[in-house]
Amino acid sequence: MKIGFWHQTPDLQSGRDELLRKSGLTNIQKRWLESVETKIHKCELPYLKTNPTHYLQVGLSAMESIQNSVTEYRGKTPHSILDFPSGFGRITRFLRVAFPQADIECAEINKSALRFCKRTFGTDSTQSENDFSKLRLKRNYDLIWCGSLITHLSYERSKTLLSCFYQHLNPGGLCLFTTHGERVEEILKNEELTYSLSQTSIRNLIQDCDKTGYAFTEYEPPRTGYGLSLSKDATIRKIANSVGRWDLKRFKSAGWDNHQDVYTYQK
Repeated sequence: MKIGFWHQTPDLQSGRDELLRKSGLTNIQKRWLESVETKIHKCELPYLKTNPTHYLQVGLSAMESIQNSVTEYRGKTPHSILDFPSGFGRITRFLRVAFPQADIECAEINKSALRFCKRTFGTDSTQSENDFSKLRLKRNYDLIWCGSLITHLSYERSKTLLSCFYQHLNPGGLCLFTTHGERVEEILKNEELTYSLSQTSIRNLIQDCDKTGYAFTEYEPPRTGYGLSLSKDATIRKIANSVGRWDLKRFKSAGWDNHQDVYTYQK
């Protein structure tokens, strides 16, 4: 059934029902799934056509890292949350369920995505900038989630982004962000995925990462500084330490959906 710009799809609902029938879910994960909003934007329909359960598993995986970090290192519910980039709300929908009283702000370069999240999840919104040094966020936050962005940025842009996060994090606040580490390097070497890169670009990316600890290549055709990055753990820690006085509280290799590394820093 189509209403306006969003769809209420049996695919997402059936994916949720299938997950709920599986063993291994914690009680809190079951509660999140039972309450999660199932409206999606039409731009996300391709994800559901291939594997609707995976769409939700990605959200649960992110929330596992977020909830564990909040419980262990913060000890109280965050009141202000930034989801950047929010996209069309794959993680936002779980943040809304897990922290129903929190002020959630979505930051994103896609205006349609911001409108959808605002109408569907009751979030605030900020239009992003390609130049993160010009980004003007509206407040400071108790919790920042940044999934799959540094994975597409150069070294310098990643450093600028983390500096922005540090500046907008409340004392005691948590910032979780993801990177492409050893697991993605293994995927590239084994040719499991190409991430839309040529074999030459993949080979150069791996070699550059081995030499410098951080490598980046733009997609083809170029998309104004947007592409694929590959990084070493030591280099990511070096970048994070250079932007401010915060502490690495948690690191999990391939911690997001058995794919991207997850870092948790606390100010």
